[in-house]
Amino acid sequence: ISDQSVKENIVDATPKLQDLLDVKIRNFNIKGDQTKQIGVVAQELEEVFPGMIEENPDGLKSVKYSVFVPILVKSIRELSSKVDAQQSLILDLQTEINQLKGAK
Repeated sequence: ISDQSVKENIVDATPKLQDLLDVKIRNFNIKGDQTKQIGVVAQELEEVFPGMIEENPDGLKSVKYSVFVPILVKSIRELSSKVDAQQSLILDLQTEINQLKGAK
């Protein structure tokens, strides 16, 4: 349930980009199946985001992808802010270079 009416203590999430960069994305196939896949290994992801892993009664671990999605969105927004700041710096530096070239 995502409805605001059932939530309390709503605050902005802490930064996630740096943690997300620690997540290992792997190529693999399931034992007995040659189909190549891409994804994460639950035990490796658990080291970075322990709350995203659940374990079934047989001890097999799986990823709570519904939790993964907001972390991805948060990280994309952080990255977008960094790109915007870098673009602004580039434009400022280009202006300064142009001014210095014109001063010759």
